Amino acid sequence: MSLPIPHSFGRYRLTRLIGEGGMAEVYQATVSVAEGLEKRVVVKKIRKEFAAEPEFTRMFVDEAKIALSLNHANIVQVFDFGQERGDFYLAMEMVEGVDVMRLMHAMRQAEHRVPPVIAAYIGHQVAAGLAYAHRKVDDYGRPIGIVHRDVSPHNIMVSFEGQVKILDFGIARTRARTIEQLEAAARSIEETIKGKIAYMSPEQARGRPVDQRSDVYSLGVCLHELLTGQLLFRQPDRLKALHLVRSTPVASLHQIAPEVPAALSTIVDRALAREPAERYQGARALQADLAEFLHRSDPVVDDEVLSSFVAHYVRADPPTSTALPPPPADAGTRDLVDAPHTEYPVRVSRESQRVVVVWVAIEAPPADTGRARPDAAAFLSLARDVAFKREAVVLRADAEAVVLAFGALIRTGGDAERALRVAL
Repeated sequence: MSLPIPHSFGRYRLTRLIGEGGMAEVYQATVSVAEGLEKRVVVKKIRKEFAAEPEFTRMFVDEAKIALSLNHANIVQVFDFGQERGDFYLAMEMVEGVDVMRLMHAMRQAEHRVPPVIAAYIGHQVAAGLAYAHRKVDDYGRPIGIVHRDVSPHNIMVSFEGQVKILDFGIARTRARTIEQLEAAARSIEETIKGKIAYMSPEQARGRPVDQRSDVYSLGVCLHELLTGQLLFRQPDRLKALHLVRSTPVASLHQIAPEVPAALSTIVDRALAREPAERYQGARALQADLAEFLHRSDPVVDDEVLSSFVAHYVRADPPTSTALPPPPADAGTRDLVDAPHTEYPVRVSRESQRVVVVWVAIEAPPADTGRARPDAAAFLSLARDVAFKREAVVLRADAEAVVLAFGALIRTGGDAERALRVAL
């Protein structure tokens, strides 16, 4: 049961309920710092039924210590842990942004897909954070063996400034129990994995020991969904979803989405290999291949480009960190995008933005030449393919003209050059 808002909770003042699940409640909060100033943070309070489990409490305390030691740009930093009136909690940095699942829902509502370079950049940043955590050692230089175990779009945040951060490292290892144990637990405990089964590795779904390659697989699922706009293993029945993850191989990305660059498809396919020995052996290797793909891609993506992309679909709404309304109840069972090629809607905004426009007129040949009119449908399909690959907005596409705008979806210093290349 959530607390009344506002609510004093130790040194924190809870100001807004951000979200709640079977295991925890997450609040936006403020904490007093020097000179009477306040800092906005996020407080994650563990539900009492879990705090009453001695084994859970022990593991939570152990892992909270690890979470406090993680300090990386791509990991949401945990800087306080404690117990208040019997309730265990973590206090972490406030990220003004949106999680990747909500971003995908926003893309679905606009009937668009995430450009490959954007998906690859998000994956690269997540892989960087995972690689750091996987390499973490104790005070004696011995590997700690951190495995997140819950890499999913819900736990990847993209800030409005274009930063990518992984959530929920603090309690990752408390979920190391087998699926069989979870299935036998109480309903409240079962709820902790509802919706996350779809991102488990096959070995995790079978209740076997997992290592960093399991996180690689989970990130591969996230990348696959970003690039295809389709959910892989979502089923309303959690046992059916568990069976799918355990037994169903993932088809090659190139077969499902041939428009995705072959180099990127190969990377995702390797991350999704069912046998751990056939995957990337660590997040660092996956990060390196994604970096090479991004280096050869056009345009070059950085924080500013990602920030512009997010702003195109999600309106920042300070001071909260959840700018999008909750997705429809049935959204999890439908494709995030129904059509691969659709015109971009007009974006309603008070801001003005400079763009580069390419106007292509489709004219019938003179009657005295004896040549047939070009196949407009084939040309329009080609134009949409070009627009998708070059991150252009299709303003018009009909039998008379095609109009493309560069710099409206992703702004770079080379918008004019890209437009010129497409025009030629």
